Amino acid sequence: MIYVEKNREYVFPGWNDQAVLLLHGATSGSSLLRTLANYLNCLGYTVYGVNLAGHGGTKEELEKTTYLDLIEKAEADYAKIRAKHEKVFVAGLSLGGLLTLYLAAAHPDIPGIIPMASALDFVETSMFGQKHDTQYIHRPTTGKVGLYKQYHVHHEYVPRAFIQTMHDLANDFRNRNLAEKVTSPALIVHTKDDSIVYPKSSQYVYDHIASTDKELAIYESGEHLFVMTEERYEPYEKIADFLAKH
Repeated sequence: MIYVEKNREYVFPGWNDQAVLLLHGATSGSSLLRTLANYLNCLGYTVYGVNLAGHGGTKEELEKTTYLDLIEKAEADYAKIRAKHEKVFVAGLSLGGLLTLYLAAAHPDIPGIIPMASALDFVETSMFGQKHDTQYIHRPTTGKVGLYKQYHVHHEYVPRAFIQTMHDLANDFRNRNLAEKVTSPALIVHTKDDSIVYPKSSQYVYDHIASTDKELAIYESGEHLFVMTEERYEPYEKIADFLAKH
């Protein structure tokens, strides 16, 4: 029950008539990006923290989620927010970063996107890069400190089927050459010490999107979930400057 409560979807009302849709990473929930949501809301943006398809609930719900479900939910969330705001930016981390690119490929009118550590090339030693022979992979939720304890609320038992779903999404993105359909201004963010998704994923995004206004910002440290570390401040300032510019 605590998992469901902490990962409720949220809206932080702003005052500058601009909105930001935040898409979190795999197996977690909306709370993952609350530090970024708070930061952007303090700058005047209305921020929407949503749950990806299959997230924010049970492991059984996550298990039956397909890559098409992920795309459909992201599309539905964007449509609801776009109906309320003239200007809607989209930012996402990991799986959310890849879904950010999906939305941009389908909606060239998005004024700016921020794909962070987009889930394309997984590190082989990570949970998402390994082969598993059990239905669920145990991912302990104990021992967390600081912001990880407060906001990194994830599934303790990750369905093997959903890991395949993530690979299906990445393969679909590449096979359909969707990057070439992305024309929105883009700030692409990654860290060199990411142990979940290789930084070459973001290099691929930078090299293949059709946007003429694009920047690749790769930071020395901060790990995959830099939003939980002290290293988050520099990329957050970069994101703020990007949004203000566009």
